[in-house]
Amino acid sequence: MLRPIVIALFLTALTAFGSVADTITGIPRSGDGDTFKIAGTKIRIHGIDAPESTQQCKRADGTCYACGTESTEHMQELIAGLRVTCALTGKRSYDRMIGVCSAGGNDLAVLMLQSGWAVASRRYLGEVPGKRVPYLAAEQEAERDKAGMWQGEFTMPWDWRRGRRSTGCGS
Repeated sequence: MLRPIVIALFLTALTAFGSVADTITGIPRSGDGDTFKIAGTKIRIHGIDAPESTQQCKRADGTCYACGTESTEHMQELIAGLRVTCALTGKRSYDRMIGVCSAGGNDLAVLMLQSGWAVASRRYLGEVPGKRVPYLAAEQEAERDKAGMWQGEFTMPWDWRRGRRSTGCGS
């Protein structure tokens, strides 16, 4: 009796993201804090924006550090040796597919936000049909705990890409 219910729930969850063909699973190769490749497909994690690889941030003591590198390293730690599953949204960002990705049963976007090595991408919040994403709450938790980039000053990644750098730490 329970088995048909579980199957129905699974199929309902899949249709929230598209068909089974819209899901990709494999051992990823990290690109940066919000992007990686699985089986040759570049995937950008839905709902977050991580600092650019060359981005600098400022600690509370005023010293500059490579927060883009820290973010990339944190993502590498999260996915090291794990199979990652991404439900592709059907949208593209540059030459990358966008996906809601998980590893070991954990939403990678939420983990990156809670660690403070990514921020919620306000532009795309709420675009996952049938799924409530706790991205802003996870970001607020990191800010409260002064985790990752929240330990000091940083420029939002989308502003950094536009050349608006407010920390005085250069490129």
